Amino acid sequence: MAVADRQILAYSGVLDAGPGGPGSFRLVQHALSLAAADGPVRVCYLPTATGDAERAVDGQTARFAAAAPGADLTVLRLFPQPSLPGVRAHLLRQHVIL
Repeated sequence: MAVADRQILAYSGVLDAGPGGPGSFRLVQHALSLAAADGPVRVCYLPTATGDAERAVDGQTARFAAAAPGADLTVLRLFPQPSLPGVRAHLLRQHVIL
């Protein structure tokens, strides 16, 4: 992926919309559809807005399993330290960073 091909799609997410409530996962699916991937779309989820809350990680993992099963989802926790080695390299390999 060339640097010129990268885009930012900013939105405000809804962690737990509840039954019938407005959710934001359709926007995530739209971002996935824009990714020019030659295989599974690589997505890295950074749950830092919720302090890496396990509830947030579990919720996103379940959403991806149900609504985007072809995506390759990783989770990068930053509290208290990064959960993945080589953070910069990992992020640069992703199609979508959420």
